Amino acid sequence: MGRQRKWLQWYRLAWWVSLRGWASIVDSLYWALWQVRASGLRLRRALWGRRATLLTAPAKVDPNKPVIVALAGLATSWEFLTPLIDGLTRRGFQVAVLPQLGHNLSSVPELAEYVKRFLRTHDDLSPVMFVTHSKGGLIAKRVLLDDPDWRYAVGAVVLAAPFAGATSARHIRGLTKFGKEIITLRPGTPSQLELEHMDAQDSRISSISPLYDEVVGIRGRVRGGSNRAVSALGHNRFLSDERLHALVEREVNRLWSEWQVRQRASTTTPPTPA
Repeated sequence: MGRQRKWLQWYRLAWWVSLRGWASIVDSLYWALWQVRASGLRLRRALWGRRATLLTAPAKVDPNKPVIVALAGLATSWEFLTPLIDGLTRRGFQVAVLPQLGHNLSSVPELAEYVKRFLRTHDDLSPVMFVTHSKGGLIAKRVLLDDPDWRYAVGAVVLAAPFAGATSARHIRGLTKFGKEIITLRPGTPSQLELEHMDAQDSRISSISPLYDEVVGIRGRVRGGSNRAVSALGHNRFLSDERLHALVEREVNRLWSEWQVRQRASTTTPPTPA
């Protein structure tokens, strides 16, 4: 009996290792495919001059839903999020993107400044909801920390965010700008630890992670917010999963409803007598 149990344990371990290996390969192929598609979308936009920041027409927008600002991860542009954006658009959301962020190769504070500038310029959209992938979650958290009064943003639904660092960054070496930025995402670096421990606005964040993430490794848990896992494998491929789109919609609506309740309470509560 003991030998059979030990054999079963080894079998399960071998099965899980094999599954992780195949998931990593398929996820890498997905990443490469959508990088090519994203390049085609950028070329098409450049040729026809389509540089608008809003992707959905007002006639298709549900006025009772917030505007969503989509933020991509490191080395990917907003076009990489097309499957996710399309899924949210079909659900009645107006989605805004920031082409000026490029491939998100700058530092998190620099990219957060671009986002805050966009929100100040387009204050008619505020307050918005962030829906982000990977490094985009760190950018959204930085913006929320600089917006404690809920003026520009209500909250963020972040997907596969490396709040505890990205374990794959340990394998990166080099002195290029791209390499240095990846190195800052290693677990335990000063910049990573600083942002992880700044938890004043974590209640405005909902973190969603796949069961296995070959890039982040550890689930991107946010200390004082909501943490959920979906039955998907891979850092990128679950962006095309309709189940994820439905969960994102529920989390966006939940954070939006909580904010509306908060707003009504703050306007109806009588002032405290001196």
